[in-house]
Amino acid sequence: MEKQLLSIWNRLILIAAGMLVAFLSFGQTATQIELTGTTTNLEATYNVATVVDPNLVITSNGTINGFRVQISQSYTTGDVLGFTGTLPSGVTQAFNTTTGVLSFTGSATAQQWQTLLRTVRFTSTSSVCYPTARTITFTAGTVYYNPLTGHY
Repeated sequence: MEKQLLSIWNRLILIAAGMLVAFLSFGQTATQIELTGTTTNLEATYNVATVVDPNLVITSNGTINGFRVQISQSYTTGDVLGFTGTLPSGVTQAFNTTTGVLSFTGSATAQQWQTLLRTVRFTSTSSVCYPTARTITFTAGTVYYNPLTGHY
C-alpha cells in the first residue's frame, strides 16, 4: 500500500465576544480559546482511517460555538475527514468534499470539543498516490483558515 504524509498543524484562534456577553445552556460564550496539539508528520496508508491528533488539548473560558477541521494544504479529490466520537447534544456535522472542510455546528464545552476532535480521522480514498504532504488545521468558531495568507 502506498503511504502519504500528513503535516498536522494545529492552530490557535482567539474569539472575541466584544461587549456582548451571550449566555447559552452551558453558560457564557468563550472569549478566549487555547488549542494545542501535535505539529509533526503522520504517515497515512491508502484507504485506512488515521487519527489526526489524539493528544489535542482545548481550553476556554466558556462554551465554544462551532469548530472546523480543514485539509488546508494539498487537499486532493478522495481525501476525507471524519470522526468516530459522539456528537455533543445540539452539535451537527458535515464534510464538504469541494473544500475539504469538516464543519461542526453548535455549542459545546472545551472538554466536549476536545473529546470529539481527538477522534477526527483522515482517509485518502484515491487509488492514485499523492505524495504531497497535507496540512490539517483545527479552527474554533465558524471562520475559515486561508493557508495562502495565514489569515482567518
